[in-house]
Amino acid sequence: MSISLRPFAERDLVPAREIFRQAFASFLQIPEASVPDGDMVGFRSRAYPEAAFAAEHQGQLVAAAFVTRRGSQFVPGPVIVRPRGWTGNAGQLLMEAVLQRGEREWQCRQAVGYTFANSPRHVEFYRKLGLYPRFLTATLALPIRPVDPPETPLTFASLSPAQRADALKACAALTGSFFEGFEWNNEIEAVQAQEAGDTLLIFEGSRLDGMAICHAGARSEAPTGGGILKFMAVRAGAGKRQTLERLIRQCRSWAAGRGLKGLSVGVNLACKEAYLHLLELGFFTQLFGIALHRPDLPAHLVQDAYVFDDGR
Repeated sequence: MSISLRPFAERDLVPAREIFRQAFASFLQIPEASVPDGDMVGFRSRAYPEAAFAAEHQGQLVAAAFVTRRGSQFVPGPVIVRPRGWTGNAGQLLMEAVLQRGEREWQCRQAVGYTFANSPRHVEFYRKLGLYPRFLTATLALPIRPVDPPETPLTFASLSPAQRADALKACAALTGSFFEGFEWNNEIEAVQAQEAGDTLLIFEGSRLDGMAICHAGARSEAPTGGGILKFMAVRAGAGKRQTLERLIRQCRSWAAGRGLKGLSVGVNLACKEAYLHLLELGFFTQLFGIALHRPDLPAHLVQDAYVFDDGR
């Protein structure tokens, strides 16, 4: 079966969103209408156009894959393949292109991915490509109620251009303290450019102690009426518990101000303290995935790190 790969294009958005819904509905065995309507395909393709790939068969889009760069790390995926009547190797061909982009062209030190923990087929697909299953990753949820008294967070959107440049340097320094070269600045700027949420910042003087990249709205990865804490980090040290609690209060205020019903966040269970602290703060576990690493090293996922993301 002949498969051709090419860069993902604007014309692919509608069929790729359809494939995304079909693939997840098929795996989860739910109606397509029940698949969350967050626009991961649109956000990723706009944020990282140079790292989005399409697979065609006889002129028809049958699969797509996206790559996200996070400094010295990259995220391979999602890889979406049309599930109905399809038996080709588009997924493997796309993953080979994805890994080449991250490792050979970007020269990233680590690939950190995510897949379904309850699917041996998915885990084995990635393992054969050198992405090894490690600790479970929990997706947790928090219902939103008004915060009393309300917090007024410092947001990236509220900063001047000069202040934003300084904030990005501070964010890179904070995330790089967990793994050399690890950063989320591309995501911060993409969220800002696409009006897909905001980034909340906690400074102690000139030192950044906490950050949260929040997705919400029609152009984001979040579902209608909900928000995603796509990434959070809190500086290591004696005050990290208090900083996290303050950051969560600010996220709740931010979400309540936008009329959101709930927030979700991912945390790898290798970061044991961070996971348990979120449970103490009222989050509850919705589902488990599994982290995939290449090479088979922990990256930024260690027991006492207050780093929160689901690897997607």
